[in-house]
Amino acid sequence: MNIQYCEFQPSASLQPFVDCYWYHEFEAGEHQYSPLQRCLPFGTTELIFVDGRCEVYANERWQVLPGAFVAGVYKDVVTWRCLGPTVKFGIRLKPESLLSLFNVPAGTLFNSFSHLSAVFGKYINELVERIGEANSMSQYIRISETFLSTLLTQSIQPRTYVTEASEIIRRSEGSISIATLSHRLNISRRQLERGFRDTFGTSPKTYTRIIRFRNTYSYLLSNKAPSQWTDAAYNFGYADQAHFIKEFKTFAGVLPTLMIHNSQEFFQSKGDKYPIDLC
Repeated sequence: MNIQYCEFQPSASLQPFVDCYWYHEFEAGEHQYSPLQRCLPFGTTELIFVDGRCEVYANERWQVLPGAFVAGVYKDVVTWRCLGPTVKFGIRLKPESLLSLFNVPAGTLFNSFSHLSAVFGKYINELVERIGEANSMSQYIRISETFLSTLLTQSIQPRTYVTEASEIIRRSEGSISIATLSHRLNISRRQLERGFRDTFGTSPKTYTRIIRFRNTYSYLLSNKAPSQWTDAAYNFGYADQAHFIKEFKTFAGVLPTLMIHNSQEFFQSKGDKYPIDLC
């Protein structure tokens, strides 16, 4: 049994829209399940393609995932597993990119997923078919780059205040207050709230907390000793260490100590992000 996971940076022209491409491969016998894999909420949306059998635990039961689906912004951990040899390929998008590239808001997808064709219609079938015919990581990425670059030249939507707000939140690593954000954008908090719920399906406050968690998680991967937790709480604007631990458990589902000692389950912790020319 072997599990491989890696991430690749998009080309420069797509970096404002695409967080990364990722590849997850489970090598095993036909009837062998993978260890449980836990996908953390990173404040992104995902287009995911599955070659094999992959199951997600939802509504207190295991459900088979579609071969091609889109996942919205999540606030909860998603637990899944593979059965037999399985390859998953994902296009991890900044959440506003569904609207910018596809003219589809992610609001109805919050904390859920849906078949690609149900969200994007028939024109996404070309991408699904080409990904289905590919047989290597490099082919997956080249096909995705070509498809998204074509969208970029044909159907880019105007920037909105939600796009500006989400970029500011990410640059601040989730430390900016909503009052400061509204003031900087010269809009009311009510307008900002409405725009986020329409576009992302959640409030700017929740999105800010998710982004802060993501940056805290990245910090802990390099600073695993509990003695570093006070620094993490201070660096990322938590009230104190107790607040930091409570927030971390809210989004990771476990305490920081358990996450560190069970890194095999949190597969994203093993992913180095490579330049696209190395794929």
